[in-house]
Amino acid sequence: MANTSSCKRFARVLNSPQLGVYVKHVIFKTLWDLDWLAHYGKPNWRPDWDEDGAWLKAVKALKSFLPRTKAVEMHFSRDICGSDRDFTNCMEPPSYRVERLEALFKTLAHRAKSDKVCAVEELTIVNLANIPHEELVASAGFKKAMKALKELHLLVGTEVIEASPESEIHCAEIKTFPPHLRSWWLKPTSKYLTALTLYFDRHWGIFPFFELGDLDFPNLRYLALGNYVFGYSSQTKWLTSLTTLHTIILDNCSILYMLQTYPEFNEEFDVDTDEWEPVVHREPCNCQKQIYANPMRWDGLLEAIRLKLYDLKSFSMGCGEWENDENLRCAFLDRAQLGANVVWPCHYITFNAAGGPCMWLDHDSMLDDMPPNPRCFESNATKGRHAVGPSNNERDEEALEELLHSVDVRATLV
Repeated sequence: MANTSSCKRFARVLNSPQLGVYVKHVIFKTLWDLDWLAHYGKPNWRPDWDEDGAWLKAVKALKSFLPRTKAVEMHFSRDICGSDRDFTNCMEPPSYRVERLEALFKTLAHRAKSDKVCAVEELTIVNLANIPHEELVASAGFKKAMKALKELHLLVGTEVIEASPESEIHCAEIKTFPPHLRSWWLKPTSKYLTALTLYFDRHWGIFPFFELGDLDFPNLRYLALGNYVFGYSSQTKWLTSLTTLHTIILDNCSILYMLQTYPEFNEEFDVDTDEWEPVVHREPCNCQKQIYANPMRWDGLLEAIRLKLYDLKSFSMGCGEWENDENLRCAFLDRAQLGANVVWPCHYITFNAAGGPCMWLDHDSMLDDMPPNPRCFESNATKGRHAVGPSNNERDEEALEELLHSVDVRATLV
């Protein structure tokens, strides 16, 4: 629901004993789609759909009505405001979002301890802002609601700086939100979750480094990752330690096979290059630029999944169309319908810390800085096994086919 009239219709369902018992899934939307606003010539207009409090009343009413509802979704707009941004033209400033999240978690906490309605076990949040809200997550309502969950599905949104996209990675929230997500959203739920979805609207997992190796997920059956970047053996170890998994979805996930960086960036993000091999510049260079090649390839990761996740019965991997906000939201919500399983070139990616407007680059973008005949070049760490460029197609496809065959066989044994 996104406006007052839809909230009032929802209220009528709440008050209907005949209809309310059939509702098992509720979706709250804070705003209409931003394209709709732009179409009507009001791209910067922030409408107050909740001018009479109907929206918040609808959320709070869920405390005592709809006894069989077990799944709730909350959709925010894509417009994310960082801590340093002027909130004047922000569609949904942090205070607006927090107010609605607080109402939601108080409602979920109330249902968790009620003997008259079902606890909500599945929570989906679309465009959760990557802003640590310490007061929200420290509240009793948040903690109570999170411990009742069995499924958590998050699409995390980040601030877009159209004037200088290359500066987005240096926003404070890029570094402060991952540990917040881990400590407050995932750690309290890890022992109870059977399904977890983590999608970000940008490449994530490397800068800053993020993995959950020290968290225990004893009941996790389903894992979906969107835009996640692999680059370290510890990430593979974490993924393959989830031995209870039945389903894995890797949507637009990549391996960082080459990094161009400089000392200041390494210090800012605590970049660990121990597993990567330095690459000699094509020509002598007095600058501080550093280039590293990563020996990790998809064949090794896919083989590890096949050999260690014995209960895996479904595996999907693909590159969705993520070029705009609507496609991103659809990729997240329709992740079960991910396209064909194939290792595309987009599954390998490079990163240029001094680049712009986009630091994440396709596999051909750094060739000018590499040694002659770079696709045949082999670093010491990979000599005799893999080339520096993503020329590992045959091995990757073979490993993927073996994994899919293994998964299909296991699925038929159930």
